[in-house]
Amino acid sequence: MTIPIKNREGIVKMREACAIAATVLEQLKPLVRPGTTTQDLEEAGRDFIARLGARSACYGYQHGSRRYPAHTCISVNDEVVHAIPSFRRVLREGDIVSLDIVVWHDG
Repeated sequence: MTIPIKNREGIVKMREACAIAATVLEQLKPLVRPGTTTQDLEEAGRDFIARLGARSACYGYQHGSRRYPAHTCISVNDEVVHAIPSFRRVLREGDIVSLDIVVWHDG
């Protein structure tokens, strides 16, 4: 697999997408608290991404015959990365939460 070399325009677009992802993470940070479900964070993340004019690069990502069903990847404690958000996963005091936000913006 070759890694494409980006031109200046491509680098600017990547920076814009990274800035959006960073903004979404900042907006989600106050919502990460005991009693919140990972699905609550998913829905908020989805809405923040859309409001910022981007789309999730995670949603619908295909691996084999399966597609990733969420806009965010949220792992808690010892869960493997890229865990699927759920209403059953309720955050507790002391949990370590990993939020993975990947967006497409303008290409």
